[in-house]
Amino acid sequence: MGDRSHSLLLLVLSLPFMFPIPLPGLSVVFGLLVAFVASAWALGHPVRLPRKMAQVRLPKFFLERLPLYSDKLFYRVEVWIKPRSPWLFDHAIFRWLLAGIIILAGLFLALPLPPGTNFPPGIVIFVLSLSILERDARLAILGVGLAILAAYFMSELVLWMWNWVAQYLH
Repeated sequence: MGDRSHSLLLLVLSLPFMFPIPLPGLSVVFGLLVAFVASAWALGHPVRLPRKMAQVRLPKFFLERLPLYSDKLFYRVEVWIKPRSPWLFDHAIFRWLLAGIIILAGLFLALPLPPGTNFPPGIVIFVLSLSILERDARLAILGVGLAILAAYFMSELVLWMWNWVAQYLH
């Protein structure tokens, strides 16, 4: 998939955080992986899988049935998500902006915060990686807007936690 392999990997790494189920410890590992993959994308480095993962072969029946089910899903999604201003994704400034937001969201995932707080950074990673995968600038703008809302939510949460701890220390 070339340059788009980063965004596909980021998309897969964000999937566990699309559901309000707490996954203790997983957010730290996945958050750091997200930050690492986004950094590699920004720098133009290829995604390298560990040797054992790269040698895994998918069963033939899976590969035969995958297009049957994925076509139905992608047909519905492609109505809303399609390449819009794909040339924008070739500019270094835009690439660094999106990568920086994804890195920050990944680092927020890695913080030991209460359960349920992984959804805002997770949705930001999901939407931005989908926009990179499809080269959809409108979706990228939506992702940046979601990142601003998530940053506000996370900063309010951190301030509340700071005040709560400070109240009990006095």
